[in-house]
Amino acid sequence: MSIKIESLDVLKAEQDIQDKTRMLDTLGQLNHIITLFDEMSVGLAMVWLWTWDTIKNYYSDVDLVLKDEETVFSALWHAVRDGNGFSLEYGAEQHEEQVRDWMFERDLMKYVDEPWEDEDEEEEDGSFQMGGAVVDGKDED
Repeated sequence: MSIKIESLDVLKAEQDIQDKTRMLDTLGQLNHIITLFDEMSVGLAMVWLWTWDTIKNYYSDVDLVLKDEETVFSALWHAVRDGNGFSLEYGAEQHEEQVRDWMFERDLMKYVDEPWEDEDEEEEDGSFQMGGAVVDGKDED
């Protein structure tokens, strides 16, 4: 059984057409994304995208629990507005670490087995910690 050179040439030409189609589709998608970025009302849209993508990935981590998206995004929005933004200058690993630390520090994310800081927690003296305010453990009826 022999393979004809012509059939290999046709197969190669078909693969080249498929590859070129994929390439042009990707080019169109990238240009569309750039247009969307240019139309965003925030500076450094790529940093916003990368940061939000990092945060969204945490939602699928079974070891983590996050506050709802609107709460987290609001915290991100206000942090950046107040000058506490993120940077891609030092690479993806550093950025991911900054985002993770920021979320833990602001109680936006926790490990599954940890309580939220703003949940009622009984202190050693019988009082409860409620959202930053200590309430005496006595019944005030």
